[in-house]
Amino acid sequence: MNHKERYKLAQAHLNWDARRLDFLVSFTVAMIAARSVNWKEIALHMGQQGSYRRIQRFFQHFRPNKFAYLGFIIAMLPNEKLSLVMDRTNWKFGSVHINILLLGCVHQGMVIPLCWTVLNKAGNSSMVEGIRLLNALLRVIPKARIAVFIADREFIGADWLGYLRKQRIKRCIRIRQNSLLENSKVTWVYEKFDPLALGQSCFLKRRYKVMGESFYLAGVKLKSDFLIIACDDTPSKGLKVYGLRWGIETLFGNTKSRGFDFETTHVTQPEKLSLLLGVMSLAIFWALQAGIYLEQHDKALKLKKHGRLELSRFRYGLDKLRRLIFHHALNSPQALPFIRLLTCT
Repeated sequence: MNHKERYKLAQAHLNWDARRLDFLVSFTVAMIAARSVNWKEIALHMGQQGSYRRIQRFFQHFRPNKFAYLGFIIAMLPNEKLSLVMDRTNWKFGSVHINILLLGCVHQGMVIPLCWTVLNKAGNSSMVEGIRLLNALLRVIPKARIAVFIADREFIGADWLGYLRKQRIKRCIRIRQNSLLENSKVTWVYEKFDPLALGQSCFLKRRYKVMGESFYLAGVKLKSDFLIIACDDTPSKGLKVYGLRWGIETLFGNTKSRGFDFETTHVTQPEKLSLLLGVMSLAIFWALQAGIYLEQHDKALKLKKHGRLELSRFRYGLDKLRRLIFHHALNSPQALPFIRLLTCT
């Protein structure tokens, strides 16, 4: 990857100086090679004397805007409507709770991180924290580009649901089975779906009022619970749209054991964690784009009997990028299409 290609990496979107952009490229490539966020492992793959100290200085002193990557990722996504997903992942390192609230969009079956915040607390996020992320996104893209907002039961409540309605953002959100129905002969929402057999699903053709908001309802009966979706549009497709939320579980898996072992990081300070997640998001996006390119131009992935791909597109691309790095082939003609995936050239 030559000098010119390095600085085309972020074009005008990151607004970082040349020295920081150069580090960003070196760190991202080394992270992919190491398949780890461990700084010592990454420093070994950067291959220069003093690399570990350089990493320490970058994370100690550099504080870019929390949403610095947002414009960059949006510019590289297809110009189409976005299905947004919000969720939270958390774990403990020693006695420290690491708790990340993330907003992303569905792309090729996986959620691409757009903006996030590291919560300096354990437990659920607040409505204010969720609104702050969504407002950051709305400063970059018009509301008309948002197809739907998808979330789990953590992201409900009259104020939060009302905010989304006022923003004219369509909602597809799982609600609790004991949510109160405000305009029905029955009291609880699960009573509408109680007659279903195990695994059976249905949607209701009229709107019902839940938490002060009017929704179509769709649901499926589970073994010991109900999966009930409140949505603004196409109730017959409510469960299918909500199914897109699985893409964020795929993302979290790719940040952790299936990708970069994010849970093994010894970084606990929120600002440093946020910066590390930003760089890892670029690596994840690059690997996914590489996998999509390989499917289109090299060898298509096969579907197994259970209907899933033999290998995820993310892992397909990640393995290819690692082979190019290990064979010192990033400067070769065969690597050029993969470099262009992240340089927008």
